[in-house]
Amino acid sequence: MSFCSAFNRFNSPCLKHVSDGEDVCRYHVNFYKPEIWFKRFPFSEDGERTFYFSSNSKLQAIYKKGILEGRVPINKEHFTDMEQHDQHGTLVDYYLFCCQRPDVDPLWSNKMFQKAITEVLNCHKQGVFSNTAADKNLLYRFLDPIFNNPSRTFSYMVCNTLYVSMMLESTKNNGRSSAGVNLDNAEVSLIQYIKSHPKFTDFLWEHTDKEEKVLALANNKKVEVGSCHEKIKAFLESLSGERVRLREAKALAMAPLREEIVAAVWHPSMFMDFQDYKELKSRWNIV
Repeated sequence: MSFCSAFNRFNSPCLKHVSDGEDVCRYHVNFYKPEIWFKRFPFSEDGERTFYFSSNSKLQAIYKKGILEGRVPINKEHFTDMEQHDQHGTLVDYYLFCCQRPDVDPLWSNKMFQKAITEVLNCHKQGVFSNTAADKNLLYRFLDPIFNNPSRTFSYMVCNTLYVSMMLESTKNNGRSSAGVNLDNAEVSLIQYIKSHPKFTDFLWEHTDKEEKVLALANNKKVEVGSCHEKIKAFLESLSGERVRLREAKALAMAPLREEIVAAVWHPSMFMDFQDYKELKSRWNIV
């Protein structure tokens, strides 16, 4: 027997019994209709509800049921509405929560994406970074939805994130930001996250045109010591060496197998004797 997936007015699970194949009880038929659900939860005037990660457990359960389990539709138009409601930058968490859905493109809203990257840079700033170093999740909760979303390739999101980081630094901090000091920290940072990501090796094999364009932009401006721009430029320039090391390591790892394959291919047993040749010649009517 199934239970109703909706929630009552106290934000507690309804749990009324429903027939097989049904998702909600007769009292909550309209619970997940977008025009009703969005007025009650993410876009409510109640400021408490504009944060997902800092919401109480009851609201988080509602968001999971509605957003992550796909009961409430999320599309590009919804992201446009989100921009209009996010006057004070309070919906970045909700935006990232939506990005955890595989059918959602983080770049449906460049404005919300830039706000998310602003928060990423803030995590690296002096005075804040000590907290980030003590708890990586303060940074990773912004990065995971961006880099693990299947609607965009890892390579594309790396290049876009680095580009936006440089642009934000240039427009908001006159080309200098205290975030740059820690942007390549070996323990916890944006660049450390990229380099330790499971898809980083695939990224090295790709070597896309977009990467070349971002590097060209990085080289097209005077770089200040200790800036995000400097750290990103150094990271991009280091990739050629990383690729050489990757190819060399791959060749070294394949050497024993290559020798084994060559030995097997050229083994005498791989060649036909004269009698085999005569039989094939007769079968195929070869003159």
